[in-house]
Amino acid sequence: MEQTAIVIFIAIMAFLVYKTGELLYNRHLRDFDSRLEEYLRKHGLTLHSTKEPEREDWNTSPFEKPPKVKVSFGSIKVLGIPVSPSDTEYKVITAVDASNNELKVWMKVTTTFMARTRVEFKTE
Repeated sequence: MEQTAIVIFIAIMAFLVYKTGELLYNRHLRDFDSRLEEYLRKHGLTLHSTKEPEREDWNTSPFEKPPKVKVSFGSIKVLGIPVSPSDTEYKVITAVDASNNELKVWMKVTTTFMARTRVEFKTE
């Protein structure tokens, strides 16, 4: 009986360590260029440039502007450093269509602990 409880405890801990590692990888190391290229190719667009949104960009954004201060009641500690269980990152992509018109496409990447990473695209 003791061995079963120990094995279950170790399995749960290994699963949580794996999910935390996956969360950190998705936030800091994963590159979403392949999804961006697929979206542009599907819509007949060519990549011109990519940048982080600036203050002026939020005036015409298809997404709601995130708050300046985010309060979270829960946090995960990785090596003693608190990590928010949910994070959202935005990018502004300038693309060119077949008739040489410039379009702004917004990419929103949402990473959440114990959930799949979501990538959304919206055109301005």
